[in-house]
Amino acid sequence: MENKIFNIYINSTYKNNGDTNYDYKLFFSNYNIHINPDEECHIYLKSFQTINTFYNINSNSNTFSIIINENRILQETPIVFTMDVGNYNCYEFMDAINNLASNYFTMSYNVKQNTFTYTKNPALVDKTVYIICNQYNHKYFGLPMNTRNSLFNPLVSSIINMNYFSLIVIKLFGLVSNNKTIDNFSNNISSSDIFAIVNRQDNIPNSLINFNDYNNTFKYAIQNNNLDYFNFKFLNENNELLTEIQDWLMILQITILKK
Repeated sequence: MENKIFNIYINSTYKNNGDTNYDYKLFFSNYNIHINPDEECHIYLKSFQTINTFYNINSNSNTFSIIINENRILQETPIVFTMDVGNYNCYEFMDAINNLASNYFTMSYNVKQNTFTYTKNPALVDKTVYIICNQYNHKYFGLPMNTRNSLFNPLVSSIINMNYFSLIVIKLFGLVSNNKTIDNFSNNISSSDIFAIVNRQDNIPNSLINFNDYNNTFKYAIQNNNLDYFNFKFLNENNELLTEIQDWLMILQITILKK
């Protein structure tokens, strides 16, 4: 008996009510994909495509703050700055910060070390400047997050990274599988529904992220008696939903063979 092969082409453009690109449900109960007791079933991710339209400066990462401490009278003044949303390289990021905050500090880029140096405006005599960045942009600044980073003296950052996340993590709910997947993306070691991981960091903004699995890297033996429902969720390696993901195309292959 020949193997039964089902190729499933999924385009996120077509959705049910309430579905999103990052939380997508597919119902296909009319196609009678049944697995008999004397059969075994495997599912593969053959390919995945989407556009790399993720902004590194978005609504989570476009704000930072400083605190001006007037040393003689022990008075603190907080100031919040907001950047335009978009994609920035290290030079564009430096220029944007300097345009916003040069009255208080300036930053310069060391291309050989891939670091920033922060220097307080010398006109701020008897005042200390602190920079505070958040969990979403501290890698861009090269500074610890949610911390008062003092500019009492020029401050050299750690190595900067203008990508907040590097991976598209595809989780698939609806399978009963013999494959055991474990991850610590949620800061705890636990069982996982990760179906595939796609690297997007090497793709320039607005280019096509095109993943093809030629070696059956993401192949799963499943124990379902029938297949009629999939729920895909898209996250990053920080276990955060990729709410900005644009339409995507996925090709799955289901193979049923005799044991």
